[in-house]
Amino acid sequence: MNRILMIYTGGTIGMYPGPRGLEPGHDFEQRARQQLQRLPSKRLEALPDFDCLEYNDPIDSSNARPEHWARIAHDVLEHRHSYDGFIILHGTDTLAWTAASLTWQLSGLGKPVIVSGAQHPLEAEQSDGPANLELALGFAARNDLVGVAVAFGGQLLRGDTARKWDTHAHRGFASPNAALLGEWLQDSPQLHEVFSPSANDGECTPMPYPAVVTPHVARLVLWPGISAEILSRLLGDDIQGLVLEVWGSGNIPEDPAIINLLRQASERGCLIVAISQCPHGTLQMTNYATGHALLSAGVINGADMTPEAAFTRLIYLLSQQLSPEKCRRQFSPSSA
Repeated sequence: MNRILMIYTGGTIGMYPGPRGLEPGHDFEQRARQQLQRLPSKRLEALPDFDCLEYNDPIDSSNARPEHWARIAHDVLEHRHSYDGFIILHGTDTLAWTAASLTWQLSGLGKPVIVSGAQHPLEAEQSDGPANLELALGFAARNDLVGVAVAFGGQLLRGDTARKWDTHAHRGFASPNAALLGEWLQDSPQLHEVFSPSANDGECTPMPYPAVVTPHVARLVLWPGISAEILSRLLGDDIQGLVLEVWGSGNIPEDPAIINLLRQASERGCLIVAISQCPHGTLQMTNYATGHALLSAGVINGADMTPEAAFTRLIYLLSQQLSPEKCRRQFSPSSA
């Protein structure tokens, strides 16, 4: 039977009601085991053995920062030889950002890393927490699953394609541009396809920790009427990377001054990645003249990447102290 390490980092799943709303709770392992004991005997017996590493300072996901992503990755790597799979329990608001970052940091781990959480506290009436725990444990024990994935609401999603899709629903995450990896069917976790990251050589290069110097990366969503003057204020000389969310398949305002600003930033070493504001579909930057202009300005085609994936990819590469040219070459997830 596989051994799993469950890392409780914080989030709603472990909270208790308090006088001012939900507050961080503790003793998560004991509480989780109590909830799992309520499962039918056959399903309980199917669960793998697990240990629990509980953060003493639970992270509210709205306060999560890149250094937390690095900390989680280093905790996984510290225990990589003692466990067959890992579960990261996390608050839902920025869960997709953490899952995407872990995808890059743990690409060579060769074991399943399942990120999960809940929309409601573990002991709440009709909570989705116990079901998500069972789901995550089931997939973390799969020998035919490698890489980072999100287990939530009866579904398994790729870590670099998942997005929070609903503020309250139990099925709160979706992958707009990728098929489901698996689902909970007939009281067991079923894989639809075997997903293995391209790099699976046993080598992992996590972000530095604890001495984290977070690269200056920004996210800019275009709006009708954006001007070069406003863009120049947002794209300061200290910005090392920019996720630029353009319209449709690769359109921006037909303004030479905006293109010139993007070109100047790119030439000084700023990595600018274009993705679409549309949740579904991919960029086709050669379809329109403005798309060609973006490419000529040195903007990287982010294809169908989510904002979370593109942003965390930039943070990851820049944290490795690589040259802008090497970061550019390695940006595509296929080179991860």
